[in-house]
Amino acid sequence: METTPRALRILMLSAGRVAGPVSGGELRIHHLAAELGRLGHRVELVGLVARNHPRRRLDAQGLAAEERHSWRLDLALLADRLRLAPACELPLWLAGLGRELARRVAVEEFDIIQCELPWWLRAAEAVRGRARIVYGAHNIEADWWAPRLARFPLGASWRRRLEAQERRAIERSDGVIACCAADANWMQGNTRLEPARLAVVANGFDARRIAPPDAESRRRAREKFGFAEDEKVALFIGADVKPNRQAARVIAGKIAPALRGEPIRLVVAGRVARSLEPAAGVTLLGPVEDSLELLHAADLALNPMQSGSGSNIKLIEALGAGLPVVTTPFGMRGFEALADRMLVGEVPEMARLIREARRGDPPPPRAPLEEFSWAAAAARLDRHYQRLLELPFKS
Repeated sequence: METTPRALRILMLSAGRVAGPVSGGELRIHHLAAELGRLGHRVELVGLVARNHPRRRLDAQGLAAEERHSWRLDLALLADRLRLAPACELPLWLAGLGRELARRVAVEEFDIIQCELPWWLRAAEAVRGRARIVYGAHNIEADWWAPRLARFPLGASWRRRLEAQERRAIERSDGVIACCAADANWMQGNTRLEPARLAVVANGFDARRIAPPDAESRRRAREKFGFAEDEKVALFIGADVKPNRQAARVIAGKIAPALRGEPIRLVVAGRVARSLEPAAGVTLLGPVEDSLELLHAADLALNPMQSGSGSNIKLIEALGAGLPVVTTPFGMRGFEALADRMLVGEVPEMARLIREARRGDPPPPRAPLEEFSWAAAAARLDRHYQRLLELPFKS
């Protein structure tokens, strides 16, 4: 007989724009927190931001999200900029927050303290045994940081330190969340993590907001961005991080020349567009106010990813908006169950796949996508929390 899930008091510790998320991990933690609030839990979400960053607060059903300035983050980012120590050394900077966290937990009782990324685990040591400490992994950080660390003096040493910190975070937590099976497999193969403490909670999309457009919405969106009625628009949108920059260069340097002269417009949008020089056949849009309008205006989404970790939220958002996706096998990780909605191939095949891609009319069935909504992801996370409450604390 199933028991009724217990309403929980949850504190989530992160970095970045958790009240007004833009991309990547910010979207993940914001939407998971919001959906947990809708499930009846009380969630406090704290995101550290740097000195020159605007600070926001959001209060919604069951959720209080706040962005706080931290001088510790300022110092870590300054050290990174000066190449003294990479920002992945944040655990050292944040360890001092343990005393503040202990004072907070002394007056407020939490069931779960979720630490996004391994940086917070050193601070959470101060409250071990008083709440379940959950490590929310967005990537395998040692892999994600590897290209950047290679540019640092003693880069190999910094990477070994990061991997040791990551393993410690995994092994010392009462529970762990991976965002795709590949990351979960790495954890199980490289740490002493107990399987019962691990769950895969996939990235998702906001199914309440993201849906295929009606004909009039699509017409207005194409008109807004200046897309001709008779051209096929292939969209890549992303933040300015190394894996996205690499993919954008593939679009400009390899895919665009293969499509020269055809009625196909390749669009690179988001902050990653700033990393590209103008190239024939490629439209650079930069950041856009509403990415959903751009998804509605496009005919297909491009995802020529070749590096990185975790999974690509932009892929599932494009599918949610009714777009076919042309992706590399690497870019599909985490969403293999939706492979029938994608055209999958390596970079040399992408020009052909773009020619073949057609926006569905009507769009494919919605039900399989709902399994990848943030609401479904939060329900899986809730079940994991409830199981963790039945396990003993890690010593």
